[in-house]
Amino acid sequence: MSTTQPIRDVNHVRALINHYKNLGQHRNQTRRIIRNAEEAVNLPSEISCHSLRKTFSYHAWKSGVSPAVIMEIYNHSNLATTRRYLGTTPDDLDTVYIGLGL
Repeated sequence: MSTTQPIRDVNHVRALINHYKNLGQHRNQTRRIIRNAEEAVNLPSEISCHSLRKTFSYHAWKSGVSPAVIMEIYNHSNLATTRRYLGTTPDDLDTVYIGLGL
């Protein structure tokens, strides 16, 4: 097993979320950070940066963060792109309608 340490620096997390651009994080460096974290917790499979981004946005949305805010975090140019990240389903829409009494 590797002697690597898990991610502890919030800047590394921001780099993953912001698609390696805003903080000057290179794709290979980001991949290495993720691989080190995988090894530190004995995960058997590789996790992609893209899946981390989608997972973050989905859980943020389910926790009540507005899609408009998530759109801003990811610097998406339109809401349709953000909606694909969120993976909204007909059940999600039904929940909203039922909650509003429609």
